[in-house]
Amino acid sequence: MFSAVTSAFIIDVQNQLEPDFEEINHTLLKIVASAALGNTPTGADAALPEWHGPDSTTVHVLAVLYSSLAASLLTAFVAMLGKQWLNRYASVECGSIINRG
Repeated sequence: MFSAVTSAFIIDVQNQLEPDFEEINHTLLKIVASAALGNTPTGADAALPEWHGPDSTTVHVLAVLYSSLAASLLTAFVAMLGKQWLNRYASVECGSIINRG
């Protein structure tokens, strides 16, 4: 259950690692529309919005989410291995404790 919730948060936060494509498309459409009307865009109208990468806080939060997901999956894996070993240990009735172990 914890892994599913963590995965949902990862999917939501991972969208913030990309630039805002809607803003870029809007700016490009304004440039194309003004060029189609015969106006040459200059200055701030012709400049595309710059993206300087994701926020450092977003990267840190995503790293914590990924590490908690890995830890929960590893814990579940080790718990299942231990449960299988205990079931196998309990099912063998003959032999010494050393042989059963």
